[in-house]
Amino acid sequence: MTTQPSASKYVIIASGVFTAGGTDREGSKTDTAKFANGTFKIHHGGALHVIKEKVNPKTCLAQFAGTVKFTLGGGTGADKGIIGSGTAKISDLEIAKRSSKGACNPNAAPSSNEETSTGTAHIKL
Repeated sequence: MTTQPSASKYVIIASGVFTAGGTDREGSKTDTAKFANGTFKIHHGGALHVIKEKVNPKTCLAQFAGTVKFTLGGGTGADKGIIGSGTAKISDLEIAKRSSKGACNPNAAPSSNEETSTGTAHIKL
């Protein structure tokens, strides 16, 4: 989860086979999840399936929802040997910046945002 539009490091909470809080360092196709006792890679280079994409032209409120498949691997420490795969649901709510002519520009870095990704996977550790 993040509320910083240009962040590359996010809060991550894992639960299931183990429960821990840590950070997720974003990469273009592979993230690194880091916990106190280990790390693992989250490979998400597949196609993003867009469910909803909408911008209110009066308020510049932008909403996005999508899904992406991912795999887990490359574990270290307590996470050594982790493997698995699943799907992440991505939800983003933001206020788009306005152009010099006053139009909403959803392609520019937003004024503020809230993004949450929730992944569900079958894993072995």
